[in-house]
Amino acid sequence: MVSRRSLLGTGAAVGAASVSGATTSHAATPPKRHGKKTEANKQLVRDYTAQVFNGHRPELAAKFMTPDFVWHGGFMGTVSGVEGLVGLIGSFVDSMPDLNAEELDILAEGDLVTVRYLVTATVRGSLLGVPADGKQLSWESATIWRITDGKISEEWAFDDTASALVQLGVLASPTA
Repeated sequence: MVSRRSLLGTGAAVGAASVSGATTSHAATPPKRHGKKTEANKQLVRDYTAQVFNGHRPELAAKFMTPDFVWHGGFMGTVSGVEGLVGLIGSFVDSMPDLNAEELDILAEGDLVTVRYLVTATVRGSLLGVPADGKQLSWESATIWRITDGKISEEWAFDDTASALVQLGVLASPTA
C-alpha cells in the first residue's frame, strides 16, 4: 500500500521537482502547427463558396474538386463525382436564384475545414417538391470539407432542413 507521505513527497523540493519535470516534458513536445497549409485550405473553401455557390456558377466546381469528389448530404443522400455536384448546385440555384451562404465561423485542422454558414434565399422555383411562392428562407448550415492535394475531395453538409421546411409551410414548428 502507498502511504500518503510517499504520494505527496517529503517537502517542497519534491513538489517543485515534480512540477518542474511536468513543465519540461510538455515543453519538449509543442503542438503541431499547420500554418500555411491550413490557411490555404481555408482559402480554397472560401473561394469555392464565393465563386461556385454564391456566384451561382456550378460549372466551375471542377476547378476546386478532385475527380473522385463525394458529397454527403444527410437525408438528400450521397453524390459522387463533380458532375453530380454540378447538377445538385444547379437545381438549388434554379429554385433559389439569390442563394447565398454567409460565413459565420471557419475552423481548420490538418486536411479538414469546417464552416458554419447562414444561408439565405428566395424560393422562385419548385424546391423539395414545394411549388415556388416567393418566400424568403434563412437557415444555418455547417459543412466539413476534406482537402486532398489542394483540392476538395469530400464534403459533409449539415443543413437545418427542418427550419427551411417550417418556413416553406411543409412542416409544423414544434413551438407553434
